[in-house]
Order: sequence, then C-alpha cells, then structure tokens
Amino acid sequence: WTLTDNTILNLKNKIEKAGKPLKEWDVEIYRGIVTGCNEAFIIDTPTKEKICKADPKSEEIIKPVLRGRDIHKYYYEWAGLWIIATFPALHLDIDLYPAVKNYLSSFGKKIEQSGEKGCRKKTNNKWFETQDNIAYYNAFKENKIIWPDIALKANFSYDEKQYYNEATSFIMTGEHLLYLLSILNSKLFDFYFNMISPTLSNRANRLKKVYLEQFPVPEYQNSETSMGLEKLVGELLSLMNNRSISDKKNASSEITDYLNRIDSLVYKLYGLNEDDIKLIDKALEQ
Repeated sequence: WTLTDNTILNLKNKIEKAGKPLKEWDVEIYRGIVTGCNEAFIIDTPTKEKICKADPKSEEIIKPVLRGRDIHKYYYEWAGLWIIATFPALHLDIDLYPAVKNYLSSFGKKIEQSGEKGCRKKTNNKWFETQDNIAYYNAFKENKIIWPDIALKANFSYDEKQYYNEATSFIMTGEHLLYLLSILNSKLFDFYFNMISPTLSNRANRLKKVYLEQFPVPEYQNSETSMGLEKLVGELLSLMNNRSISDKKNASSEITDYLNRIDSLVYKLYGLNEDDIKLIDKALEQ
C-alpha cells in the first residue's frame, strides 16, 4: 500500500483529527548522552568497581546506563554498564575525582576535544568532559519513557529507576506518561509512524524526535478509556517486572492478552471502526 491509496489516506486523516501532535503536549524529549568516545566513558561493572574502590567519591559521577539495544516494548535489560557522567553542564573539578581522572587520562589524545586526527570533534569542553553539554541531566532522575533511536516496531519502555541513556536512545519526561506509553506501543502507532518516518533497508524506523513529535495523540481525559489505558499499562509493567526475559521476549499468553486489550482501547480512543482496524492489521502484515 502507498499514500496514494484513498483508504489509507482517509484513515491517516482520521487518526490526525482525533489528536494533537506530540510536540504540543506538556512533555520534553531528549536524545541520550553523546560522549564522543564510548570506549572511555561507558564502562562495565568490574571497571566501575575498580575505580570506586580506589576512590569511593567516584560513585557520585558514575551512573547506570541503558543503550538503545537494551530497550524493548514495556521492558528493558540493563547490560551492567555505567557512564562516567562528567557533563560540561555540571562544571566539575576533575581533581576532586582522582580515580576517574586517572582512568580517563589513560586514553590520552583519543578523548581530547580538539578536532585533530585521532581525537574527538572540536568543542569548547574540557578533555575529561562528555562531548555534549547535557544541560538536561536532571531529566534522567525523573520517571520517563525511554526508547531506541532505531527499531522495527514500537519499543517504548518506562523507567522509574533513574537510569541514564546514551546516544542510541531517547527519553521523554512530562505528564500522563503511562497513557502516552500505551499509545506509543500500540499497533496504531506502528501503522501511522510507518507513513511519516524514513525506513531503513531492513524496514526499521528512525524513532527520532523530529518524527515522533508529529504523531497525533488524543488529549488525556478523566474518562473510562484514558484511565483504563493507564491502569492496564500499570498492570502490564508490574507483570513484566515479575516475568523472565524469555516470557517477555516471546510475549507469553498473559502478556499478549494485555497488549491486545490495550490496542482495543487505543482504537476506541481514536474512534476507529472494524474496517479501520482490519486495514491496520493488513498493512502491518506486509
């Protein structure tokens, strides 16, 4: 199917009329942390423990981190990785963290921000700082929706454990996050987003801010549908937390039941009929 198909165009218009673009919502979307040299700034647990043993104060600026590949629909898998959070916006004195300073200095010119060959790109930041300013660092401490920058289908999850995110993922903070999460993880989202996002050779989508902000979402209301979606998502997240990775990956029958119930309420929220739903199912099968 293509956008020249009137039935597809009519359904697209119907979805758009049911909501307002996400950019008009009271939410903030941020890209994950660009370090310029993940080899230096993202470390495994043994390295983190070694640094913190040498100087316990290092704990202050070493945070658990999630990558895009760690994030899935309604759950994530932490890979035991940490980020050295020397953000320029923090204006840190690296001499107060001698073990971190010694570790980072072992990378030599590779982490200098001079733009010279073999170095990171030229910035005004100090050698031990991340490449980007990360003025929004407090957002990582909030409850947030998280997702990978590239995915075959919607892979949005919810984080309330204050993980930090690196550059292959995004975060969203703001109001009614569980309500938004239910819609972003729906079949309706996949159907609509396929029409507005560039598709890669493997048919994956770029889930970048500029495209996501175009997605229309019906306003939250204290209605049976809006509140029902929040309730279902809350229950599903609780269920996910108590299931094995295998159950999550293979979507056990109980998980699948929740996903179907959420999809049904999302369709109702947008005022879709049976023909609309069949069209979405057919499009997603191709």
